[in-house]
Amino acid sequence: FHGIYFVIVDSSVFQGDSISHNGANGVYLINGCDTVRIQDGYFRYNVLAGIDYRTGEKRSILNNSADNNATSAGNAYGIYLDGVANSIVNGNAADTNSGGSSSNGIGIALANCTGNIVSNNTASANTSGASLGYGIFLSTNSTGNTISGNTTNSNIFRGIAATSSPGNTFSGNTARLNVAGIHLQNNSMASVVTGNILTANSQYGIHLQSAMDSSIVAYNIIDSNTLYGVYASGCSGVLVVQNDIRQNGRYQIVIDAFAMSDTFQKNNIAPSTGQPDSGVLNGAIAAGAVLTFTRNWWGTADSAAIRARIYQKSNADSVIY
Repeated sequence: FHGIYFVIVDSSVFQGDSISHNGANGVYLINGCDTVRIQDGYFRYNVLAGIDYRTGEKRSILNNSADNNATSAGNAYGIYLDGVANSIVNGNAADTNSGGSSSNGIGIALANCTGNIVSNNTASANTSGASLGYGIFLSTNSTGNTISGNTTNSNIFRGIAATSSPGNTFSGNTARLNVAGIHLQNNSMASVVTGNILTANSQYGIHLQSAMDSSIVAYNIIDSNTLYGVYASGCSGVLVVQNDIRQNGRYQIVIDAFAMSDTFQKNNIAPSTGQPDSGVLNGAIAAGAVLTFTRNWWGTADSAAIRARIYQKSNADSVIY
C-alpha cells in the first residue's frame, strides 16, 4: 500500500532510496515524525503522492525526484505536507503529477503549514482530468511560509496558488505557460510577492482575488500574458509598486468587483503593440473607491495619451494618476 509508513518515529534519515509503483504513497510519515531528512531519493509512479508528510516539524526534503505520481480518482501529489512546521523543501523535482477526473494534480502542496521554506524546486507540467494542475499550492491557513526560487511552468491551471493562507512570501519564482502565473485568493491577505518572473501565461500574470488586504506586489516582471498582467478582484489596501508590467494582451492592470483604496505606483506600464491604449481597466463597483496610480511610467509624459490608456468602466474618475 505505502512504500514506507512511519508513525511517531523521530530522527530518521532516508537517503538515496527508490520507492515507486505503490498503491498509495511512496513515503507516508504521520503523527509527529520530527527531525527527519529525506534526500536524493526517487519517489515516482505512486498512486497518491511521492512523499506524504503529516504533523511534525524540523524536516528536510532535499534533492528528490517526486514526479509522475498519478491517480484516476482523487488528488495526486509529488510532495504533500499537512500540519508541518519549520521545515525545508529544497531542490526537488515535483513534475508531471496527475490527478483524477474531478481532482487536482499538484507538484508541492502545503495545508495547515507554518514557517516552512520551499525553495529551488521545479514543479511543472502537473495536470488532472479536471484541468486542475498546480505547481505549488498553499491552502487551509498555511501561513508564514517562504516560497522562493522555484520554477513552476506549464501546469495545466496555476503555477503558484494560495487560498485561505495569509502572510506568506513568494519571491524569485518563475511561472510561465500556465493559465495564471500566481493566483492568491480568499483571505490570503498580507502576502508579499516580489521579484518573480510571470510571463506567457494564457490568462493572467498575477491574480489577486477577494480579501487580499495589506498585500505587496513589487519588483516583478509581468510580461506577455494573454489577457492581463495584474488582475485585482475584490481587493482593498493592496500595494503594487515598481513592477515591469508590459506587453500583456488585453490590459496591463485590471481592477474590478469591490476593490477599494488600492495603490499602484512607480510601475513601468507598457501596453501591448496591438492595443496601445490597453493600460488600465477600472471595473471597481464599490462606492467611493479610490485607486491611486501616481508616479507610474506609461511610456510617455503626454497627459492625454496617459488618459487614453485608462478605461473607467465604472466609478468614473476613481483612478487618480
